[in-house]
Amino acid sequence: MQIPKFIKNISKYFMYEGSATPTTQDDLQAYMKNEHETLECLVDGLWQPETEYQEGHVVRSPNMPAGFIAVAKNPGYTSTNEPDWGTVAREVVDGSITWTKKKQDSGVGAWEASKEYKVHDTVRLVNNSAVFLLCTTAGTSSVSEPVVTSQSSVTDGSITWKVIFYDKIAVLNSDNLFEGKNIPGCWKANEAVAVGMIRFLSDPAYAGYYLKCMQAGTTGSVEPTNVDSGGTSV
Repeated sequence: MQIPKFIKNISKYFMYEGSATPTTQDDLQAYMKNEHETLECLVDGLWQPETEYQEGHVVRSPNMPAGFIAVAKNPGYTSTNEPDWGTVAREVVDGSITWTKKKQDSGVGAWEASKEYKVHDTVRLVNNSAVFLLCTTAGTSSVSEPVVTSQSSVTDGSITWKVIFYDKIAVLNSDNLFEGKNIPGCWKANEAVAVGMIRFLSDPAYAGYYLKCMQAGTTGSVEPTNVDSGGTSV
């Protein structure tokens, strides 16, 4: 879709008959066409009723939880009414489409060479998209991105990173699938947690997000869902 240059100065399009330069029919049509095309571009990424979407299509809506988007799991048509995005379920059925809700942006930057990092800084790797690194020893990164061969930690220049696999299915072993929720550093059910401890969520929708304990206690039996960013308590 071609994005038009939006008309900001609209004074010439509202000059009534009898003025020195009255608005012509052509002027008015050009203004309305520009307004429609601009609005069409803005709405293009919004969920629309009774609309066909293909698998992988991404939509957003002001009715979704903050920071979320929805990705079409299959091709189909949306319903007449917008679905309830606030449901706890990760997947939302809408007409003949199933949407998968996910965080739009993890807010975690990519690893950078020769950069100073401090404790608790988090980065994502380019060479292994299932891995995030949490800085446990401050320092300066190397000139090359570290290659993760351990499920615990990796040295990078003068930095020590804690390895975090965010995928629920992050690694394959010889016998079975190794689930991210069982990896140290990820959230666990019924775990005693002290103030300051950090736990990553195993849901891929929250890749790179983590919870920091503000009040000591024991976690519940089910991992928190629909977790917002920006310091929200859960």
